[in-house]
Amino acid sequence: MILRYRNDFLESYYQDTDRNIRLYKYKLLGDHIDDLEGIDVSKITCSSSPTIGYYEFSGILSGTDLQVSLSPDVSDYSVESYREILVYYEDPETSEIGLAFVIDLEDSENLRRTVNILEIPDFDPSCQVSFERSLDTARLEGAGQGRYRNFLGLSDEDLRAYVTLESWRAYHQLNKSTDSNTSNFLLDHLDTVKINEYGLKIY
Repeated sequence: MILRYRNDFLESYYQDTDRNIRLYKYKLLGDHIDDLEGIDVSKITCSSSPTIGYYEFSGILSGTDLQVSLSPDVSDYSVESYREILVYYEDPETSEIGLAFVIDLEDSENLRRTVNILEIPDFDPSCQVSFERSLDTARLEGAGQGRYRNFLGLSDEDLRAYVTLESWRAYHQLNKSTDSNTSNFLLDHLDTVKINEYGLKIY
């Protein structure tokens, strides 16, 4: 795996301590890009996947190690033939979206139609970088819904309950429903985050 940056991204964002970016969008391309500076980014769109819009990924930056989780659409049967991952940045101040860098997959590397975890070393930007949170992270870090309990007052029923991702999704889907009758519908959905008596967060 080889990481290649665009020069305009390096100069305008990566090396600028006053800038903020968000990394969470990518496209896949089958052809190798020889000249990253000379390409017309808009023309890549017609031969990339997805053609319209982007795939989204979640990421974690630990020191200088960037870990990204890519989940291409399961209906994309060409996943294993893609050789380039085009990662886009978004400027939260201007909402501008641009190509940040390209990840070249080598001959022995292939993406799969499932979750792909990529470890990218030596990623040390001067700018502030944020990522999209996965649904699991949003669920675990969120306030939760339903019955609220002080940790010391938890019942055996509370401690036995486990909120699955499917339950969390169902609750939010119902919560956003326009059906007025759903407001009185009760779901057994507990808080997913609690602070224990030692001040530690538990799930």
